[in-house]
Amino acid sequence: MYSNLIAFLTSFILVVCAEMGDKTQLLVINFASKYKVHKVLIGIFIGALCSNIIAILIGSYINNIPTVQEAIKIIACLIFIFFAFFNAMEFMSDKDKKEEDKKMKIFSSGILTVALAIFIGEMGDKTNLSTVALTTQFENGYIYILLGATFAMVASNVLSIFIGSIIQNRLSPKGLSILSTMLFLVFGIIGLSAIINQYMQNAAVTIMFAITLFLICSIICKKIYSNSK
Repeated sequence: MYSNLIAFLTSFILVVCAEMGDKTQLLVINFASKYKVHKVLIGIFIGALCSNIIAILIGSYINNIPTVQEAIKIIACLIFIFFAFFNAMEFMSDKDKKEEDKKMKIFSSGILTVALAIFIGEMGDKTNLSTVALTTQFENGYIYILLGATFAMVASNVLSIFIGSIIQNRLSPKGLSILSTMLFLVFGIIGLSAIINQYMQNAAVTIMFAITLFLICSIICKKIYSNSK
């Protein structure tokens, strides 16, 4: 019993510390400025739960296969960039927007959007790796590690939700969407640039790639926003 409690508390404290200043908190600030608090909390819980389950079940194997790990990181970065365009598309013309809402109705509540972003953002992240490491320390306490890490994710982002609520009162809906778009673009491009830098070992090439990709994505998003007028 005591060992299970220690497993829960250890995972809770470790994940809370790992989450401080992490990109997930910036994403949560953005989501809290767009969606209701309870939807953000539910989304964080679902996303963190799924991410931690994978970390406990197969995380240790994935991290021993560099090619698989890199592939997951690349996919995560590309999906972040997709989220940027998804946010921009929310401000299309009313007629087009109604048609898109029918196609993407599952995203409208915000819960799935938050859950997917948290899940993708945590894959291969230090929080995810911390959960993997804990499974080697508490071999019979997987469920308590899962609960501790998941609730730690929710607890560590409560302050982010509060900050997001304040931002909501200071920015227009379009301003919030632009902020969201830029955050997703930045995280996606930084992730892709870091992977390229591992192989190129050239800071200049990495910087040029990041700037070029950011400009291309920004121009496309700007055109989408301009079509919404």
